[in-house]
Amino acid sequence: MPLPDGLDFRVLQDSAIAEPFMAGRPEQLWLRPGAVQATIGSPEPVLEFDVLTMKDNEELVATHWAERTATSDALVDGIAVWFEAVFDGGTADEETTLTTSPLAPLTSWGNRMFRAETGVRAGDTMSYFLHMENLVDASTWQVGLES
Repeated sequence: MPLPDGLDFRVLQDSAIAEPFMAGRPEQLWLRPGAVQATIGSPEPVLEFDVLTMKDNEELVATHWAERTATSDALVDGIAVWFEAVFDGGTADEETTLTTSPLAPLTSWGNRMFRAETGVRAGDTMSYFLHMENLVDASTWQVGLES
């Protein structure tokens, strides 16, 4: 199917080059710039770590629970997962932040959205988990709403 801007990438459907960028599972997908209209509350980190003090990624816990409080009534169709890296310049005003937030300007890095279908009202708390089987391979990650 051609994209709205007239580009047709069907020839890449079975491409070995494109394969690493495809989620391979319908419950998660790559987000295009501008694909996220809003979040239900303030985005907050689910996981934080310092690469200078970490010995290896095996130190990281694989499953994380998080909650977000809705600031307005909304239909939640997915949970977006992205990273932010803060590069220390010595002082707080010398820090540089790289973010792959779908609400931020486009970078060459991607982010994922995991499908969810639920409604929330302002003040509701939505609880979910993020399980990262392999930290560096987002296709192994799972996100789900608390039952």
